[in-house]
Amino acid sequence: MFSGIIVDIGTISHINKESRDWKILIRTSLNLKEVSIGDSIACDGICLTVIEVLEHELVLQASLETQKVTNLAQWNNGYKVNLEKALKVGDLLNGHFVQGHVDCAVKLLGTETIGGSHALQFELPHKIKKYIVNKGAITINGVSLTVNEVTDHQFFVNIIPHTWGCTNLSNLIIGAKVNLEVDLLARYLEKLRGDVKNQL
Repeated sequence: MFSGIIVDIGTISHINKESRDWKILIRTSLNLKEVSIGDSIACDGICLTVIEVLEHELVLQASLETQKVTNLAQWNNGYKVNLEKALKVGDLLNGHFVQGHVDCAVKLLGTETIGGSHALQFELPHKIKKYIVNKGAITINGVSLTVNEVTDHQFFVNIIPHTWGCTNLSNLIIGAKVNLEVDLLARYLEKLRGDVKNQL
């Protein structure tokens, strides 16, 4: 479980795509003495498992299913990736509950600078539209954000200067795909609503 508060921007140093499950090396300034094999690390919002810890790098593994539903196809050497370690009991929850289970990858459609902030416009696939609401929580590339506006085919978020400077969202270009995870509560509420409806 994560909170959507990014603690480091790592750099992809190598991706081994020769096997079904890709191995990814990420250079990071995290204190790797506090990271163990088997730990979960959110990488651009994707919960990946640490399989090796080097002096300044983490080696993680991404399954074929993860490759299919995320923006991993965009990753290459030098790609900047948002990192967050899993929450510990007692940690401050500054964002919202994030599982690291990406629902889909969506395209950035537009950007606008408003004062010091940045308004970003993303496509809204039909399959997740019911989970996206005004002022609701959403996770983009692992960053906990608030939805500002929703239309039939798009949604908008506002990025404050601090978040812009501390994440890889500032590196996005129009057409780039980002990892999206809907709010955990919205997912379960929709399931309960469907169960109740089926019982009536």
